[in-house]
Amino acid sequence: MLTLGEIRWNFTCWKILSVLNFLPIDVDVERGYIQMQKSKRRLLTWRILFCSGICHFFYITGRLFQSLVGQEFFDMNHFVVHFLFVLAYGMCYFFAYILFLRFPTECEMVVNDLFKFEDACENKKASKPRSLFSRRMNYSKQELITLTYPFASYACAIFEGIILGMDTNRSQLLYSVLPSSTQNTVSFALLWGVEMLFLNMVIGFACFAHVTQMLFFQKCDLELRLLVADRIPR
Repeated sequence: MLTLGEIRWNFTCWKILSVLNFLPIDVDVERGYIQMQKSKRRLLTWRILFCSGICHFFYITGRLFQSLVGQEFFDMNHFVVHFLFVLAYGMCYFFAYILFLRFPTECEMVVNDLFKFEDACENKKASKPRSLFSRRMNYSKQELITLTYPFASYACAIFEGIILGMDTNRSQLLYSVLPSSTQNTVSFALLWGVEMLFLNMVIGFACFAHVTQMLFFQKCDLELRLLVADRIPR
């Protein structure tokens, strides 16, 4: 099981996303704690962003179906990327709805409970907190994925932004529905910026949801091992 010191970069990433209002939480990086956003203004801003993102998701989904039923809109070179975007966006918005709107209290409780085991482990001399890379190559595959998830996610975002920016004829782009008289470099740059805003918000949801899930199951595995070994009170 990873310690708080080892995944501090993950909490730092959440903190940055929180400051940018992509996540409706306040993050305490040092303690590994989160709290649902209490500021009504910031929470309202996040809800507006979230609802705008949902509208964008319906737009790209509609354009996907349009490309399937209308032969003039179908382009095999664009279809695969478009389809993957719809799947990824749908999954991430679903995670965001469940974690931040449907069960915010439970989400906060689960995250804040992840590293309480460290005190119990220290009292029993089972383990001590470690800093990042302290075990070098002794990490499991799940732990390596958890450690590198924020870096890998935003590396993908850069490539995805480049892919979207290289072809202005993609049907999933907002730019593609503009009248030809208004299509120019400025309008493309503005709408591409909006696309990147939604992309970064979605990747923020993925970073939070997937890292939390991996840490949760790693903790369950650790506590079961400790229970079997009689290293914690039953």
